[in-house]
Amino acid sequence: MGWSPAKLAAARQVASAIGSAAVMVVDRGVVIAAWGDVDRKYRCHSMRKSLISALFGIAVDRGQIDLAATLAELSIDDNPPALTTEEKRATVGDLITARSGIYHVALSESREMRNKRPARHSHPPGTFWYYNNWDFNALGTIYEKCTGMGIFEAFHREIALPLDMQAYAVSDGRYRTGPASVHPTYQFRMSTRDLARFGLLYLRRGRWGERVVISPEWIAVSTRPHSVAGAGRGYGYMWWTVAAGGALPNVRIPEVAYYAAGYRGHRMILFPGRDLLAVHRVNTDLPEGSDWVDGMAPSIDNRRIGRLLWMILDAAGMTDIGPDPSWAATPGTPLDGATIRDLLLTNRIAMGNGLRFAAYADGRCAIFREGRVVEQGRWWVAGDLFCSRWAGDGGQHQRRYRMARAGDTLYRYETDGTLAGEGRLIK
Repeated sequence: MGWSPAKLAAARQVASAIGSAAVMVVDRGVVIAAWGDVDRKYRCHSMRKSLISALFGIAVDRGQIDLAATLAELSIDDNPPALTTEEKRATVGDLITARSGIYHVALSESREMRNKRPARHSHPPGTFWYYNNWDFNALGTIYEKCTGMGIFEAFHREIALPLDMQAYAVSDGRYRTGPASVHPTYQFRMSTRDLARFGLLYLRRGRWGERVVISPEWIAVSTRPHSVAGAGRGYGYMWWTVAAGGALPNVRIPEVAYYAAGYRGHRMILFPGRDLLAVHRVNTDLPEGSDWVDGMAPSIDNRRIGRLLWMILDAAGMTDIGPDPSWAATPGTPLDGATIRDLLLTNRIAMGNGLRFAAYADGRCAIFREGRVVEQGRWWVAGDLFCSRWAGDGGQHQRRYRMARAGDTLYRYETDGTLAGEGRLIK
């Protein structure tokens, strides 16, 4: 089928090194790679949003849910401070595109989501995109109110059974409740194999065998961008999108793609033009904190996932995916510890997004934006590695990097060989 066994083997080694719990790659309906425990049911985290998007498509086509219905019409509210008349003008369509303008406290918000949440009443409904757990959780309430079915029972009946999912069970689903909001979080557990089946359903434009499970019209509209979510990225109906030529960290996407994403490294990435999908899982039942737990990394960042995806696409023979983001392919000259120390003490580093890094002889380091300190920490050199600890990490997490230089460009690589970033040397 045109794949390189040697490059797949190298990708598998990297997946093992970074702590991936399971990976599955499906090309034109054929399982090309299945690494790790693909039958174990891991937590899906925010991939749940793409799962419920499919349920909404089925319900909308049946006339059970109207995307134009307002929260006022559906009698949707929340704990005090309750929703205002203006907020209740938001429609189901506004919520499903994360454009409700409702910035009420929500359950299962990450620290980053809380920090980025706009002020209440700062944007009218439908006018501003913000990745908003309140919207996603309230959609669960709306689905159950309009259809009369629980989310996990509905997924079993509408999707798992038609797709002959091998491990999905209604009892694996959990609702998380709390005092912050009346709208619970709906938490899925699913095997990598069953998620790959779900992805294949989308690549098949909603058809499984002779049965149309989801309409092709819903597949098309839900997986195209309705909002800009960064350079080359968009957001659809609870799916992330990437334009042709756009980029994820450490990999250029040569064609239109879309993906589901979950906390600490869960990804399901679909390339409809290539009829290709890849599912990446993390064992988030392991505690977060240390870099490694029982030989596995409990959290895998976007750059490591991007490097692994680059290797998979390269093994598939796809071109124009950007340069190899691995230490072995660095375009720079590797630096020893003495050179690293000298460069950092005699230069600042322009890191992009207006950020500047500075290191001082007394072991302090800082990141600046427009002359203002935005992060502080400590740095040192151990052997040929640049090391640091940052206050934002509680001062507990040690970061260690190899470094290489090409002209004024300084490259940082994780000790597992993944490109972590680059900057420009400035005086």
